[in-house]
Amino acid sequence: MKSSLHPTSIDDLDVLSEFLARAFDAGPGAPLLNPAVMTGIYWDRRDDWSGPRSYVLLRDGAIVAHAGIWPIPYRTGADALRGVHMIDWASAKDSPGAGLALVQKLAAMFDFIVSIGGSEMTCKVLPAFGFVECTRVERRAPASAATADSDSPEPQLETRTQAHPKLVVDDAERHEFK
Repeated sequence: MKSSLHPTSIDDLDVLSEFLARAFDAGPGAPLLNPAVMTGIYWDRRDDWSGPRSYVLLRDGAIVAHAGIWPIPYRTGADALRGVHMIDWASAKDSPGAGLALVQKLAAMFDFIVSIGGSEMTCKVLPAFGFVECTRVERRAPASAATADSDSPEPQLETRTQAHPKLVVDDAERHEFK
């Protein structure tokens, strides 16, 4: 079965919403399935990005993976780089490898991909796709957030930033990960 990458359009709202509901085990009232939210994130016009912001991987006409993208244009002119942060990234539970195939196709389209945060599963699988952790921010919740009668430590909030090894960007030049 050959898969193909396609940008989505507003015409895909219903089928994409159904796919995301299954992939994220989300009920019909979930904010990510709200048509106005989906329209704003994926299809409303943006002055800084004219390209698509939602892609699906299709196999036999069915969606097997999806990634919304948050555009990260970096620099202008001859030094311009096009990067993205994947959002609402999901694959069908019955299509092993679809998520990897989608990431590989997106990596070929852009100069860089970063991942900021994400689910526990996302943070676990991205290194298997070649992403390298660049930074990790750990914060402790205020003491008032911990229960007074609990012996457990204060909850921690963690955010990881990972980048695809294809490219790391700084202000001087491009650097390949080693």
